[in-house]
Amino acid sequence: MRMRPWRLVSVCLVLILVAALAPSVWAGAPTIDLQTDANRDGIPDALAAEVDRVARSPDKLAAIAELVKRLPYAPETRALQERAAQLQARLARAQDDQEAQRILGELRSLGEQMMADPNYARTVQSLTTMFSPSSGRPAPAGGSPSSVRWGDLRRGHIMLVRSGLWDWFMFIYAMWYSHAGNYDGNSLVYESNTDGVRLKPLSKWQQPGQYIGLGYDNQRSEADVQGALNWAEGFYGTDGRTPYNYFYPDKWTDSRLYCSQLTWKIHNHLGVNLDSNAWQYQLWIAARWGWWAVYAVSLPAVAPDEVGLDGDVTMYSTGWN
Repeated sequence: MRMRPWRLVSVCLVLILVAALAPSVWAGAPTIDLQTDANRDGIPDALAAEVDRVARSPDKLAAIAELVKRLPYAPETRALQERAAQLQARLARAQDDQEAQRILGELRSLGEQMMADPNYARTVQSLTTMFSPSSGRPAPAGGSPSSVRWGDLRRGHIMLVRSGLWDWFMFIYAMWYSHAGNYDGNSLVYESNTDGVRLKPLSKWQQPGQYIGLGYDNQRSEADVQGALNWAEGFYGTDGRTPYNYFYPDKWTDSRLYCSQLTWKIHNHLGVNLDSNAWQYQLWIAARWGWWAVYAVSLPAVAPDEVGLDGDVTMYSTGWN
């Protein structure tokens, strides 16, 4: 099977970035203090200051690169991040879904191994908390009523979820939200899972212990969005005939779709680009997987988090079921 040109470009880009990010890049740079937390908010003071510096920088990619190279990760962690880049390049060459799932499993394992580095774990957890929709408030105790405004759902609304109920590799590069869907009305959600693009019951989204985000496209009318939803259902189907896309950077293909790619397609049909490429997500993914992931994943792909952080989306309800 011939590799698509986009995949070939992605492979070359990842390999170039791996070569460029040899240990000499971060050797000798002053590291960020991850121990001091004077205000006891759970976020290292120096890391919070560096994140603020990125937020104010006119060149956020350069500021992110500088921050990431100063993180006091163990050499073993840096090596695992390089290994992750190589796996991402392999994923671009994957010939079938089974091979893609095996590679994603290896990536997941690397992510778990990196968490053994205390400085790495502290950084990733701190950034996730800082960039979460509600500052990472814990789930309510059992029996507490849902804070999600389910009654305000309208056909065409955007749905995001942080949950363990969906397959773990959807979306393996997730910061906060791991899955996206599109409300179809009549208690059905139009979404893409490992069984392809289908209509699924809303009830799964309403199960306890999940963090839900509900929003709408603030650039187009409700009628326009519903028309685009009708177009997508006619073009991609609702019965799984369009399979799941395991190669996240290839968001332009119509032959396969992942969850947030489907949402992006619906609104892109109206000329609204919901791929925010938000600096928060780029900083998180660079700290989590390595600087290579900004160019190999964040910029070409569209993650659920990037949809939620887009200015063209009004998130009117976020909270735990």
